[in-house]
Amino acid sequence: MLKYVGKPNGWMGYVLKEKLKGFKSRLKVWNKDEYGWLESRVLGIVDEIKEFDVKREVRNLSSMEMEARSDLIKNLRWRWSKIF
Repeated sequence: MLKYVGKPNGWMGYVLKEKLKGFKSRLKVWNKDEYGWLESRVLGIVDEIKEFDVKREVRNLSSMEMEARSDLIKNLRWRWSKIF
């Protein structure tokens, strides 16, 4: 997270404008961290789920693997809901 460097001085309109500019830049960083590259993240999660599915065709998954797969599916649903 970015730190606020200083308090702007001047008339109230100028102070407000400078604070909004600072907020805008922090909001852009947050948006990129939270939503940026969302499609590639979703595709990565799908690939991980597919790996578990391939393992499941060869052998039974351990309880830890089943839990990890379930967590991936929950994560996928959460990220997918952000898209829409």
